[in-house]
Amino acid sequence: MKKVSMAAISICTALTVMTGCASSTGSSGTSGSSSDGDISVGFLSGLTGWLGAFTKENINSILLAKDEINAAGGILDGKKINIIDVDTASTVEGSIKGYQKLVNADKAVAAIGPETESMLALLKEAPKSKVPIMSAFAGSTELDEIGGNFAFRTAASDSTIGEVRAKVLIESGIKEIAVMVGNYEGAQSDVERFRETYESLGGKILAEVTFNTGQNTYNGELKKIADVNPKLVYYSGAIDTAPTIFKSAKQRGYNWEWYVTPDVAVQEFIDVIGKDIAEGIKTIIPMEDENNEGFKRFNKDYQAKFNAKPSGGYYNANTYDLLIASALAMEAAGEASGSAINEKIREVTNPPGKVVTTFEEGLKELRAGNDIDYQGASGPIDFDQHGNVLSSYALMEVKDGEWKQNEFFTADFLE
Repeated sequence: MKKVSMAAISICTALTVMTGCASSTGSSGTSGSSSDGDISVGFLSGLTGWLGAFTKENINSILLAKDEINAAGGILDGKKINIIDVDTASTVEGSIKGYQKLVNADKAVAAIGPETESMLALLKEAPKSKVPIMSAFAGSTELDEIGGNFAFRTAASDSTIGEVRAKVLIESGIKEIAVMVGNYEGAQSDVERFRETYESLGGKILAEVTFNTGQNTYNGELKKIADVNPKLVYYSGAIDTAPTIFKSAKQRGYNWEWYVTPDVAVQEFIDVIGKDIAEGIKTIIPMEDENNEGFKRFNKDYQAKFNAKPSGGYYNANTYDLLIASALAMEAAGEASGSAINEKIREVTNPPGKVVTTFEEGLKELRAGNDIDYQGASGPIDFDQHGNVLSSYALMEVKDGEWKQNEFFTADFLE
């Protein structure tokens, strides 16, 4: 998988420099492809590279939102939404070039989709360009207090995810663990708050071993973990490295219990390492409340449109909500622009206001002159001053070759 992905990255990066990669949504991605009067919104993420396992469903989600908006008549007296997707090849370089293309060539009003490292790289540029960067992926703690001005995320912060993981492990009686963590910002951030909370609650980290991506073998790192004889190992790293590590651990007879980062919690990971090795692996991830009417409707509409069930917890509903909220913000502002989204997105998603759960409901109330509080498919999306939202979570476990939910935690679990 990795060899193929790296080839794709090389080709796509070159194409992005010259023209932008081919679109999966039908738009060419090479110039302002919207027809006159339409509003262009960018989807900026890795169609290839390590994010590719997530992105297909995210594109479906944003297309579902676009169709819902346009079917309701669009915004601002009939203007339709046009999605332009740009493949970043899952690289920061690709994200920067893709963002410049969306701003300068496509005249997009927002760029939805960047992951942590790309959000951080674009954080200063977004206010200058007045085109918001909006992420359903970026969980880094570095964004906890520096976003909110042309930077928003519906992804839960690693701060709260780490606290939830630590509390769940301690309450399960697991007081000693080892940690394997990738040597890059996303993985380090994922572990930072977890470590702090776990130790403050009385837990002990027997060993923390850092690894680099792209190594041929990780036997040395696994040996360091084995030396402290842990019952459980927490893995925080990318999906392109995980299969090598987990297969090597199995071959060497290390039968630890594993918890993994959400970056690995996709079906592709199970398919690559095999269900026998994957059986029993657990993760705690942001998860929609299955009893939320908005999520039920999103799930039903997604399956009807794409003949497939969306993967819960993998940021699909979060991506959908970012476009719906952006469209409502522009309607509220009376203007199709990034500045309008930046100014009004909190106003249409945070209380007070009439609670609405669909774009059509929100549009109707705004045109009646009422304030609204959009409750998304992913749950309440009440942006704080730094552009963050709270989330609910689920404990997932691989059973019979599939990720299945063991336990659900509401957004007030940490209170």
